Amino acid sequence: MKPGSVSIGRRVDTNARRPSTEVGRSGIGLIRQPYLRVQGIVLAVLANPLLQVPVVLLLLVPLIATIGQYVHTGFILKWTPVSLLFWPGVDGEVALSMPVWVAIGAMLTAYAAGIVYLARRRNLGKAALLGLTSALVATGLAGIINSLTGWQEHQTIGDMDLAGKANSAIFSLWHNPIWEEIVFRGFPFIVLLAVLRHTKSQKAALWARACYFVIPALAFSLYHLPNHGASRLIDTFILGLAFAWMTLRFSFFAPLVLHCIFDAMMIPNLGDHADVLPEEITWITSHQNLLNNMSSVATISLVALIPLLLTWYWRRHRSPRATGQYVDSQSRGDLVQIDVRQEGVE
Repeated sequence: MKPGSVSIGRRVDTNARRPSTEVGRSGIGLIRQPYLRVQGIVLAVLANPLLQVPVVLLLLVPLIATIGQYVHTGFILKWTPVSLLFWPGVDGEVALSMPVWVAIGAMLTAYAAGIVYLARRRNLGKAALLGLTSALVATGLAGIINSLTGWQEHQTIGDMDLAGKANSAIFSLWHNPIWEEIVFRGFPFIVLLAVLRHTKSQKAALWARACYFVIPALAFSLYHLPNHGASRLIDTFILGLAFAWMTLRFSFFAPLVLHCIFDAMMIPNLGDHADVLPEEITWITSHQNLLNNMSSVATISLVALIPLLLTWYWRRHRSPRATGQYVDSQSRGDLVQIDVRQEGVE
């Protein structure tokens, strides 16, 4: 066959397919446009610096309560054993005794550093929303499954005897989530990075990422089994998957900060526990109004800012062109216009 005939044949075939391809591409673009625009505006709202302020204020409440309580009672100058290696239900553990100010200082510094890092990257609002959504989904699914199976939680903080142990309980509410994140997200993440660095196979990299999601989440779920029973298997597994995704998406600071606030948010309200004596937490009880007001101001600010920012972004970035899109730019929170027109489509 002559070269010319081959060339002509290909040109004719290509031209014959072009109209349907172009129409299909433009149709897909038009379908995706509203979704992409809404997605971009929501992401931009969550990345807005104004929204980071009330989120930071809300996250600082348990930190302030802890520092005030420890300084007021003098517990910060005492020594305490810090568990380094243990498993619920297993006798024996590896612990190291150290000054409270060293241990709690390291934990609160990591927590505060995570807040600052996520806020500077404009990811704090996104991580908070994803964490809240994940917690609600996990709790809802666990509630449905537990109601069908009859599983009951063995132990809650309300069942624990905290008489004379308020300061130790506060320490545990910081130590446990940080320890769990280091063990179930941090160390596996280091292993994942090492595997990805030394493998050139895309299939192996995919399997490594899948294992990073599933294996630590399963271990995290089983870790809660001895003390809480089967009722916590579902929600902890879902949260483990969500925290793993947030580690890859936002950094290790995201699950660390969220897990800490999930546990430590009860510190300002520790006085509501029946076994906690008022004289044990005099600073928290005397500053209850301050702590509650900080939480209320932060919550009200979030409720007010979100619809205002959504409206402002929607009106400001309303595009007259059907092919203009606004999407989040590399998690920076600024909106950029993307032309989704395909070549040859006017």
